[in-house]
Amino acid sequence: MVASNKQATKRLILWFKQTDLRIHDNLVLKKALGDLSQPILPLFCFDPRFFRTSKRGNKKMSITRFKFLLESVIDLRNNLQQEFGLGLYVASGKTEDVIANILAHSLSYNVFTTVLTSHEPYSEEVNIDNKVRFCLEQDNLGKLESIWHKTLYHPDDLPR
Repeated sequence: MVASNKQATKRLILWFKQTDLRIHDNLVLKKALGDLSQPILPLFCFDPRFFRTSKRGNKKMSITRFKFLLESVIDLRNNLQQEFGLGLYVASGKTEDVIANILAHSLSYNVFTTVLTSHEPYSEEVNIDNKVRFCLEQDNLGKLESIWHKTLYHPDDLPR
């Protein structure tokens, strides 16, 4: 739990998802780089839930898609290093467990962590986001902030 009697250090985890592994036109990355007053930890998780079989019996990810994903992560790591001098922490495991592990290693340092990521409209991704949010908020260790950038127009800008 973050101690309330002294000021918490701030940190930003920039959580990249499968659909935003690029540095150009990435609003989440742009927002993260807009506030350089806190350390930034770029993160990508190879979450085992995306390698399972779907409810309909289909593989969620083929070997070809996995190879493309792996190449995209390597390219993202290289681009982050070359363009911004940032590394990319690549982990394997459930995303909420990976983030909980990062938080656990900094408990004694009084760190408040903001996890910044893209907003996902799909139920499985929303469930993962909610688990990450719970992990951050349960002991007031941080917050999850998501940004919509999947379409040309933001859903709130469309007529109802």
